[in-house]
Amino acid sequence: MNSLSFVIDFSDKRNSYLSNMLIEDGYTVHGIDADTYNPIDLNDLNKYPHIIVYSPATAIPAKVLEILCKKSIVFCGNVDEETRLLMCEREIEYHNLLKDEEYVLKNAIPTAEGALQMALSNTVTTIKNSIVSVLGFGRVGKYVTKLFKDVGAAVTVFTGDQTEYAAAYIYADKVYDLRELNEKALSSNIIINTIPASYLDNYALLRKDVFILELASKPFGIDLEKCKKFCLNAADAPSLPAKTAPKSAALYLKESILKNTQKN
Repeated sequence: MNSLSFVIDFSDKRNSYLSNMLIEDGYTVHGIDADTYNPIDLNDLNKYPHIIVYSPATAIPAKVLEILCKKSIVFCGNVDEETRLLMCEREIEYHNLLKDEEYVLKNAIPTAEGALQMALSNTVTTIKNSIVSVLGFGRVGKYVTKLFKDVGAAVTVFTGDQTEYAAAYIYADKVYDLRELNEKALSSNIIINTIPASYLDNYALLRKDVFILELASKPFGIDLEKCKKFCLNAADAPSLPAKTAPKSAALYLKESILKNTQKN
């Protein structure tokens, strides 16, 4: 039996698989909520250190952070500056899963596959010959571009990064600067955003049959309220790997967590 004790948020589907993997490896696992697997008494969180795990799309709730014992370790997504400072003051080790380069790179694969699945479910034509605009060409943007190209879509990449701009030519049919987005994306029937910043603003001029998919983390880049206003089909997809490939996503999460805890 390993001495490390994990407390996991089971609201994310991948974390059920993560729990089973950790138990198989001999770790102690508790659920953070009362109605989940082996629920922990929250009062025990301040008695000795635990490893707290939330999804990459989730920040640790203040009510949990406030009662954590010193030397606890937290794995989750982005937190605000106030929360980060509080963790420092309380000697709580924080790992932002979205900053783990190896983890994010692996996680981009089920994210791209999930994006393709959502596009298939939200369009009335084949992906082959669809006109797809991908905003950003980082880890996720690259896999999304390649996957949609592989099934026959005409893919245009928009990026403001010169390194990404050059690399995108290897995979995409066309590449434009983000400043040209609101002119060049008008004919797209699928738009996929991977940039956590807003560049698209001419929603009123987009095709009425367009499907817009938000893959970026906060502060996001798609204005869902404007999409609703102009009757455009749009969806945000936080924790997409947990929905489309939860077992694979759990394995990547486990590898990241154990890599970082075993450094201590």
